[in-house]
Amino acid sequence: MSMNRRQALGQIIKLTGAAAGGMAVSSNVFAEETTMTPWDGTPLEYVKLDPASVANKAFNAGKGCMNEVFTSIVESLAETAGTDQEKWANIPTAMARYGWAGILGEGSTCGNINATGMLFNMVKVPGFNEDKAVTGLMTYVCRFYEQTSLPSNDETFLKAALGDEYTETWFAENVVESTTAESLMCHASITTWAKHNGKVMSEKGPRCTLLSANMAYYITTLLNQALAGELDTAELTQPTAETTACKSCHSTSFRPAMVKTNQACETCHGSH
Repeated sequence: MSMNRRQALGQIIKLTGAAAGGMAVSSNVFAEETTMTPWDGTPLEYVKLDPASVANKAFNAGKGCMNEVFTSIVESLAETAGTDQEKWANIPTAMARYGWAGILGEGSTCGNINATGMLFNMVKVPGFNEDKAVTGLMTYVCRFYEQTSLPSNDETFLKAALGDEYTETWFAENVVESTTAESLMCHASITTWAKHNGKVMSEKGPRCTLLSANMAYYITTLLNQALAGELDTAELTQPTAETTACKSCHSTSFRPAMVKTNQACETCHGSH
């Protein structure tokens, strides 16, 4: 005969009491069972967030760049009144911790990009994309990360992201100068920054944490623009000129088959 969880707990309590010579066991030793509905794949509604607040949350989240971006946005949605607030609160953000240093330290896809993909796969923006996730916005984030000098040295952004840690010299001491990754790869982004600033890669911590805050700030701003109907559909969506030229051969119909991607290729493979 099968026994459910509550019956099993009852038996354990009885056995424990007998073994202890009849010692009383408090009724609240075992907490009441709670029901958490897992995400079923239906996109969850986005509500307007404050990019500055999200950036600060990302800067302080820790556990790697993917966790910093994903957790800061999902937790902010869970803290903000909206149709799917409770469902956002049920998302186990700790699952994003695998994305540190390019997926468990492998230096592959940057956790900022990985986090965005996971988020965009589960978020919808009312009035922009009602019935499905906003996966089409992924190209905005990829081109921004790839083609923009990051992290930003803008004082307003730094004060928001760093909060109490902000000083006028923090950026110069920890980042030195921003760099353009020209790649979506963790190793390429960090190597470009380290070489440009005379750093070793083990000194990347503060720079990468600020970069995560910068990406969280940008992603939130992008979603806010989509929500308000103010998204510039021509901005930051195009591959680099070199990549566009390469795609004349690197297409889905070319024979023999060749790599097809929108990301910059010249950083690792050189210009052709």
